[in-house]
Amino acid sequence: MKKWLCIIISVVMLLAAAAMPACRDEGAYKAKTEREQLLLDYFDAANRKDYTEWVNYYLAGSLRDRAQQETEKGYLDIETTTVNDIKLVDSKYCEVWVSSQLSVYEDAGKPNEAPDYLTDPDKLECYFVCMDVKVHEGIEQDYMTKDGHRDQLFVLVQVDGNWYIAYSTIMFEMDGYDLDSFHNYTPDPS
Repeated sequence: MKKWLCIIISVVMLLAAAAMPACRDEGAYKAKTEREQLLLDYFDAANRKDYTEWVNYYLAGSLRDRAQQETEKGYLDIETTTVNDIKLVDSKYCEVWVSSQLSVYEDAGKPNEAPDYLTDPDKLECYFVCMDVKVHEGIEQDYMTKDGHRDQLFVLVQVDGNWYIAYSTIMFEMDGYDLDSFHNYTPDPS
């Protein structure tokens, strides 16, 4: 059930992302905000192979636990990542993830126990990250682990004044969805 829910969430987020911005391809990106810097620091920790730091960018709970298990198994197939662009995108691209998380609390009969970031739009942000990746030699390459350009959607949430990665999904081209054709989203400055 959980596996299918994750697959459905990823596909729906991909479909919803059809209006996301296209990436620049200008090399190393310079952060403009604290949350962009958090994402750059996350990739920097992975590039330095500091997996203890890398895991701590994830929200505590199952995602952080899974990341910890993956590092212990040597699961990280990416040798280096160069971030080319980071764009804040409309939180509507996170709605499926938020709904799936809220449903867990509703199904348990405890909707009032849902974390603030699921109901307070000021505590959740979505970022579209464009990057170039280099996979470790000897790794079988597929759409998840291949050298070259990668686009990834990140959901950041605020907990106790700190921001964490709550969810991410790799964006890949599917029939009818051309990632290069995404239009630019301009956040409301208010």
